[in-house]
Amino acid sequence: TSEGTVAPGTRGLLLKGNITANDDINITGKATLLNLWDISLTDVIMTSSNGNINFTTGNVNGQFVSIGTNVFNASNDINIYANRYSSFNSGTSTFNTNKKVSFLSNSTSTGFTRDFNTDGFIFDSGITNLVIGDNTNTSNINLDKAISISGDIEINGNNIAINNSLTATNTGTIKLKANTNITDGASGYVVADSLLLLDGAVTLDNALNDVGTIAASGIDSLLYSDKNDLEITTLDTTDGITSIGA
Repeated sequence: TSEGTVAPGTRGLLLKGNITANDDINITGKATLLNLWDISLTDVIMTSSNGNINFTTGNVNGQFVSIGTNVFNASNDINIYANRYSSFNSGTSTFNTNKKVSFLSNSTSTGFTRDFNTDGFIFDSGITNLVIGDNTNTSNINLDKAISISGDIEINGNNIAINNSLTATNTGTIKLKANTNITDGASGYVVADSLLLLDGAVTLDNALNDVGTIAASGIDSLLYSDKNDLEITTLDTTDGITSIGA
């Protein structure tokens, strides 16, 4: 069962209740005012037994908004195409799948139109691929909650701030691409089989960082600390560590 309502002039699509399908679930919303909520969800349990879950906003500042407690269960990928993400009144969204979860901009933009924060998002440890931001994204990414998934993690942004643990298990690679800075806060560190750094000035100096191999390309500078042995290697097409800085 499902319940959906439209509030003209404010929200494009408001969803409540349970939504279940055997195959793909595709949700599209567009508010009539550009800066308001294209898709908002209140206490939704959404389940795709044999397919993907896809959300697409329609405005250049199209928002995906979580209110209350929302849970998404999919046998395949969960993809959200929105330029802004919000958790209203401490709303949460839990993503359960053993495939990919991605947060990307919609077709009106090449990146998010404001900072992306992980507050309000809960990721199942069985997720095998997590992507935040298009390769062309120029908005900041703030990773304030602990994240641990069973596979690769890719983060693209202007500044990337790792303020809690970021863990890729099951021989996963963490790939970070920043236009300006990649930093770890006092409680932020990375754990993975491999770490790939692309662009930006990198300061990852937490003593709890723990990766087996590292490669970097196009970075301005690199300050990195690791708790164990570290091998400089080739990851994807990046061979060793190269810097464009002085």
